[in-house]
This record gives sequence, C-alpha cells and structure tokens, in this order.
Amino acid sequence: MLGSRYTRDNLSLKLDNKVNDKVSLAFSIRYSDTRIYGAGAVDQGGGTPTDARVKQAMLYVPIPFTSIGEWDDTEVTSSMTNPLDNVRDNDRQQFRKRYDMSGSFS
Repeated sequence: MLGSRYTRDNLSLKLDNKVNDKVSLAFSIRYSDTRIYGAGAVDQGGGTPTDARVKQAMLYVPIPFTSIGEWDDTEVTSSMTNPLDNVRDNDRQQFRKRYDMSGSFS
C-alpha cells in the first residue's frame, strides 16, 4: 500500500538439559519486535462501514465532468474524497514488543 512499511525482528532461544535418566529440564524464550508505519497500522479487527477506502477508490471520479444530463457530477462526488487523501489521513504508527517464555520439568 502507498506510504506503508512493515518490519519484524525475532529472536528465539531454546535450552534442553537431561539431568539424569529420569529428570529433564527445558526452557524457551522468544522475543518479537514489530513496527508498522502507514495506513496498514489501522486496526482492521472491527471492519466498520466508516472505513470505506476500497469503496472510495472504486467510485472516485478523478476527471471532473462538467455536466451529464439533468444532474451535475458534484451531486455524485460530493461525499467522495480522493483515495490518496484517505491514505494520508490514515497514516498511523504501531509498535509491538512481545516476550514469550515457557519451561518444563519432567
């Protein structure tokens, strides 16, 4: 998407140790650092009708028509905005750091 950028860095470590025939230990840790810039950072979990970027891109008329028939094109496009303006308006940043740890004794 225009003006978006996504990066993710991961680090994993896993340790297994068999102490004796009956006992073993295991430990693992995982670190994840995610950064999202641009319109891709908008939360898409809800899917609200107000977020109609695809609809705006499909229906937007980039060429101004003077008049067709009895109605003016401003009646049709008065609620439409330029899709590039929508992308700029939805410019966000999202940062996530995640730590996962687990261990076992058996």
